[in-house]
Amino acid sequence: TSIKKDLTINNNNDTDYSEGLFNKNWNLNNEESFKLKFDTYFDYLKLKPGMKILDIGCGNGQWLQYCKNHNCSVKFIKENPKEDLTEKLISNISANTSIIAISFIQYSTGTKLDIESISKIAKSKGIKLVIDITQALGAVPIFADKWSADFLVSSGYKWLGGHGGVSLAYLSKDILN
Repeated sequence: TSIKKDLTINNNNDTDYSEGLFNKNWNLNNEESFKLKFDTYFDYLKLKPGMKILDIGCGNGQWLQYCKNHNCSVKFIKENPKEDLTEKLISNISANTSIIAISFIQYSTGTKLDIESISKIAKSKGIKLVIDITQALGAVPIFADKWSADFLVSSGYKWLGGHGGVSLAYLSKDILN
């Protein structure tokens, strides 16, 4: 399935990404829709050879597979309970870091990242910020604009009480332009 580049606009001038993303194919299985979701990230993020991605619990191997095929690199930041995870991420930012892909709250430990600090540094260096908010949405306030996130993504399960196949995404105006 290919990504449809022109997104459908409804009467309220809101963008309906679901029709654009799935090209009106509502019979995709979870594996196909998961792959399509990441293909959409890659398309909008305009990854180029040599770019580096920092990932804390956000990629599920999809970043790694993409980078393997496109001459990019991904560095997974592992959590250590004796270290500040936000500081560990920030200390791994380098001149060729292009994307920071993180989970706001780590599913295995409940560690909450300092998104505002990460966002300030990312924006000052021109780094795209992808935040998985699955472990927070519905339980913790989310501030897409304040965080200057390029992408916010969430599954519908957890605190939204939804089905595992439902997902949500926010794309910044910068990403869409």
